Amino acid sequence: MRIKMKNKTSAFTTAELLISMVIVSIIAIFAMTILTVNFKSAELLRNESELEFHSQYILNFLSVKVMESGKIVYIKSDQSSALSYGGEVAVDKVSFRYGIDERYCYIFEVRKGKIFYGNGSMNDTANAGLGTYVAELRMVPYPEGTKFRDAKAVMVTLVLLKNGRNYEMCQIYYMRGS
Repeated sequence: MRIKMKNKTSAFTTAELLISMVIVSIIAIFAMTILTVNFKSAELLRNESELEFHSQYILNFLSVKVMESGKIVYIKSDQSSALSYGGEVAVDKVSFRYGIDERYCYIFEVRKGKIFYGNGSMNDTANAGLGTYVAELRMVPYPEGTKFRDAKAVMVTLVLLKNGRNYEMCQIYYMRGS
């Protein structure tokens, strides 16, 4: 007795299975690539917006204190005083006098990637945390050619750094206080 085989089978051939697997793999790789790129873009956007927020917060706070001040009484850069300097300096510590003598100063200090704020004598230490990710705080007396001790305005450049990304913001503040 002979067994008859059906001519039309409903099973998949090996070639059909392989082609289907290749197509599904290509679609999966494409989807993973798109998701990975989107996650990286979202991370960059989140870092940018966080650095922008930090810089705005720091510079807004700084602007209020500088505008209330009358003059710069102390500015330190690389362990030396820059009060008689007339160019751009990377600031480690700066004191703005707002009262009748050096006991009334707003103090800003950059240490270990953070900026601190204080209120007191020009030689006091700033201890209140103001912001993070601070790579550098640069200042230039304004207008050009003026020394820090005689300046009526200061151009401040704040450089923030997070995950290898720099964010730099620059503004000019006029000292209107006594």
